[in-house]
Parts: sequence; C-alpha cells; structure tokens
Amino acid sequence: MAEPIRFYFRNAVHEVTDVAPTQTILQHLREDLRCTGTKEGCAEGDCGACTVVVGSLENGELELKAVNSCIQFTPTLDGKALFTVEDLQLPDGRLHPVQQALVECHGSQCGFCTPGFAMSLWGMYLKAEGQAPSRCQIDDALSGNLCRCTGYRPIIEAAGRMVELPRAQFDRGLVAGQLRALQRDAGATYVFEGRSFYSPRTLDELVALRAAHPQALLLAGSTDVGLWVTKQMRELNDIIYLGHVSELKSVRELDAMLEIGAGVTLQDAYAALGRHYPDELKELWQRFASLPIRNAGTLGGNVANGSPIGDSMPWLIATGARLVLRGPGGERALALEDFTSATSRRTCGRMNSWLACACRCRVRMSGSAPTSWRNASTRTSRPCARPLHLPSTAISSRTHASPTAAWRPRPSAPPLPKPWCVDVPGTKPQWRKPWPRWRRIMRRCRTCVRPAITA
Repeated sequence: MAEPIRFYFRNAVHEVTDVAPTQTILQHLREDLRCTGTKEGCAEGDCGACTVVVGSLENGELELKAVNSCIQFTPTLDGKALFTVEDLQLPDGRLHPVQQALVECHGSQCGFCTPGFAMSLWGMYLKAEGQAPSRCQIDDALSGNLCRCTGYRPIIEAAGRMVELPRAQFDRGLVAGQLRALQRDAGATYVFEGRSFYSPRTLDELVALRAAHPQALLLAGSTDVGLWVTKQMRELNDIIYLGHVSELKSVRELDAMLEIGAGVTLQDAYAALGRHYPDELKELWQRFASLPIRNAGTLGGNVANGSPIGDSMPWLIATGARLVLRGPGGERALALEDFTSATSRRTCGRMNSWLACACRCRVRMSGSAPTSWRNASTRTSRPCARPLHLPSTAISSRTHASPTAAWRPRPSAPPLPKPWCVDVPGTKPQWRKPWPRWRRIMRRCRTCVRPAITA
C-alpha cells in the first residue's frame, strides 16, 4: 500500500504525496514549498550553496548533520527533520548568532553562497554547545562550501565570533519527540506514476525486497546516484532505500575485528577505524570528500557502487577487510580484493539477491602494525599470487627508483621459487625491443604477464 512521505519541517509535520521519487530536496524546497533561501550552484554536491541540516533519530537520540540537498531525494526525508536557512531566525525576530557573526565580520559579499555557509556553521554551532571551535574544526565544517568573492578569512572569523555572542537555544527534546511519533514499525512504500520507492526497516525485509525486485536500484547516501539524476538526467525506476535499516548502521568489535555496517556513514566509519589507526588515517579522513558528503555517503556504497572515486578500498584492503554478504541462502564472507576483481564482479552480478551488509576489518592490537588476511587467503595458492621476488643482481645500478625494487614477498610468506624471467644462470628470458627514450628492456613473466623493467 502506498504511503505519504512525512517529515518535520518549520515546526510542523509535512506530508508529501505527489512528487517523483527522484525529486531532490532542493527542488522540493524551491519549487514546491517556495523556500528559496537555499540555493543551487553545481547540482552535484561540490559547492555547498544548497547545504541544509537533516535531523534523525540514532539510538533514540537526535543527531543533526549538514548534507547537500541538491543530490538527496525527497522520499529519504521520511521520519526525519529538515532545517534550512529560513529556520535560523530567532522567535523574537533577531538574527541567529551565526547570522549576526557573518554580518559583523563582513562574511558575505554577493550572498549566493552565504545560506550554505550559514547552515554549515549552524551545524557546528549546535555540536560545539558553546565551546569555541578550533581552527581545524572550522576548516572541516566548511570543507564542503565554496566562496568565489568574499574570501574565507572573514567567514572563518565569523565562525569564532558566533560563540562569543549571546547563546541561542535549540530544543532538541521537542524535535526528538516529533520524530519518535513519525517512526514506522514496518517498511513503507511510496508510489508515484508507476515507480515505487521501498523503505524497509529490517534486514530481513531488505533481503526479501531484493529477492522480489532484483532489478530495483539500491540507494543509500545518494552521493553518487543523485548525480545520475541531476547531471546525466537518468530516469530511475524502482528504488530500495537502505537508510532506515538499523542492522546496516551498527559498528561493533568482534575479537580483533571491527565490523562496520554497510549503511554506516563515511564520517562514522572513519571515526571508528581512526581510533585504531590514528596516524595512518587522520589525513586521509580529512581529505576524503567534504563533511556534508561524508555525512551522507556510506561505506557500503563507496565499496559496492563501482565508482572510480571509491577511495576507501585501498586502506580497507590494507587492513584485511572482508565483506559480509547476506542473501536468501544465508550469510557468507568474501575478501574485499576478491570482490573487486573482474571474475568476482561477474560472479556477484549473477547473485542479484545477495547484499553486502557489513565490512570486517582487522584492528591493531597493542600497538602492532596493520596486518592483512591476504596470507591466509586462497589466493596465495594461485600462480604468481604474490609479487615477483627479484634478487638484487637483477636490478642494475643505473636504474633509478625501479618499481621492481619494492617487489618482495611478505615476511610471513614461505619462500617462492625463482621465476624463469630473472637473471638466473641457465634461463633464457624473452627480450623485447628496448625503449628508445628510456633505454630499458621490457621482459615479461609467462605466467602472470607482469613486466620487469631493468637497465
């Protein structure tokens, strides 16, 4: 049965029944609700002019996050709260401290990007709870907002100034109470012009929906799928939304492993792993997209969508990550490097009813170095599964920074027999034409076709 979309907006419950499932929140605000304070700049989540704050219940508590409304679909707001720049004005008509600080510090020139900056600062203002933010916190909060005329110095000054002004109160309890009344006990289905938007509440419901609708699109954070609509103008059919499945949003430690649900946001996933690898992941965490994107995008979506910007996979593989797949036949685990290989991609393509529901990573215990599960994987039994071991005599002293210099087996791996293509007496490597510019010779191993460049 089709049900309306219900969310908390402007101190009341707002119901939506006649919009397309792929209509963005920004379009709904500007075209349907006539709330034009939120702007559209890039329509791909890069400039931040469309920033809004979305509130949801996480473990019974209200959690507020700044997101890009230009790539978030309106049906994803069901059971949540939406705050825009029109909500900042205080009940007595005065400006909010965030707005007043931008005025005093001259943080606005043309004004087009100002609503987005104001909402990002408002999200940080509520999180700081009266404490002065550090410069690093300010930079992180504003990482998803671009300004082309004012410059960032006065805006950063306004971020420090806003906590010095008289504090504005925000009633979290009132909003949390309204959201509790909007929560559904079972999954909901929104239908518009023959297209369905499924929103399951449990993992069992999700598995059943996936088996019944194998061609439906799985939607989590919309940070990639949203651009299919806004940039490529695709017409999407049925959608299964994963944002309300609580089992996909859990983070727990199991022995020496950290299990991160596929629906955990990138911000929370990095925070969980960053506690175990603070030195290795700190800079990557800060440079990975922007805060609004990390607040919306999920770890499972970053791994399973096949996007060229899936930057989480290198460090996940380095920590020996394994995917936990769930389907009608039960549960199974798969090494992440096997999931990303071409063979496994074709295999997984035939398993439409299977879902990646979690990612298990090894965590460092007692200050030890990161370890990988590759040595215990079945891949080690395949020919040339590990890099070639080239003796030092195979690399000429004239070769500068040869890539073969780093090709060594893992310390815990058993010694491998010398391949035929190295400089071993009695072997005849296949010589190829020297490269004219580099004056080097390319030789290839017959088994793995891996190049070995020597002088």
